[in-house]
Amino acid sequence: MEVISTGVQLAGGAVLTTLALAVSLYYTKPAYIIYFFQRLNTWRAGCTIKYVKVGEHQFAYMERGRPSKNQPSLLFLHGFSDRKETFCEMIMHLPKHLHPIAVDLPGHGDTGIKAKADLTVEAYAAKLHQFICVVGLDHGPLHLIGHSMGGGLAGCYAASYPEKMWALTMICPGGIKVPENSVMFEKIFQGNRHVMIPETVEQAEEMFDICLYNKSLIPPKQCLMLCWSLDKMD
Repeated sequence: MEVISTGVQLAGGAVLTTLALAVSLYYTKPAYIIYFFQRLNTWRAGCTIKYVKVGEHQFAYMERGRPSKNQPSLLFLHGFSDRKETFCEMIMHLPKHLHPIAVDLPGHGDTGIKAKADLTVEAYAAKLHQFICVVGLDHGPLHLIGHSMGGGLAGCYAASYPEKMWALTMICPGGIKVPENSVMFEKIFQGNRHVMIPETVEQAEEMFDICLYNKSLIPPKQCLMLCWSLDKMD
């Protein structure tokens, strides 16, 4: 009985220690929790994180499988301020024989960018083409899939390099003229850039309110204030 009691105490101590560590991370280094779940989702999707040098930039990307001359590779392009891991949920539901690859675009995720780099969509398309050639996606059929900013970039790339394309999917692409602008773009055209790059907690709340259909997903104000204060400390 003493052995069982000791075992229960040890197990209880381990649980409490784990909970204390989790709470500590939540309030002091919340980015570590996000990083953990990003890596967890990458593993669940069966992908491997890789890095490759493209000119002066080091690109980060995740990949499952290898390119094939008989089967198109699926290259995913994320939106503004997003990163490659946003496609994990989609990739984990794709058939295992497909070759999906998602890349962090310059200035996003783990891919760097120079301070005075050309940020036009044409320059992004040219840099994307360099990446495609370096990782060997130019030797077989390519299905380009882009969302938001990545959708506009995908369309520009397809127009610039049509001979490289097998298929093109644009999901809510940015840069496309529409009959009526969204609330976000109306604010951007009026000079309110904070709806894309918030600088205060209140601006972050406004951005989330515009972008999220499910308002319950908006982080509590206390959490935003904590993250803001910790970011200023770093």
